[in-house]
Amino acid sequence: MAELPEEALNIAFNLEKRLLQITYQASNLGFRIWEEFGETNATIADLDLLQNVTEQARANYTKLTKQLFEIAASRSKSNLMTIDSLFHYCHSIETNISGLELTIAQVKSNQQL
Repeated sequence: MAELPEEALNIAFNLEKRLLQITYQASNLGFRIWEEFGETNATIADLDLLQNVTEQARANYTKLTKQLFEIAASRSKSNLMTIDSLFHYCHSIETNISGLELTIAQVKSNQQL
């Protein structure tokens, strides 16, 4: 069984938490827009953006969780290449999270919320 360093687990768990928060924020904002303004020409693009944010956050969360389970269940000890691969993937998720958060902020601004 492979064991990951505590630092790697903390980074991964923090990313999972942020992805869950993004999912909540995007879903909540989409519902708020739909509830206040409905589905109109002025809101449809932003509602689509928020749906895309939710889907990207879910996909990243699923991939990260799957990778953690695969590492934990592997029969070999966690080697440097596996850890480097996880850190690289976590870095790409962090970059993606920044874009998702920016999209949410943009939609809020577009809808003046």
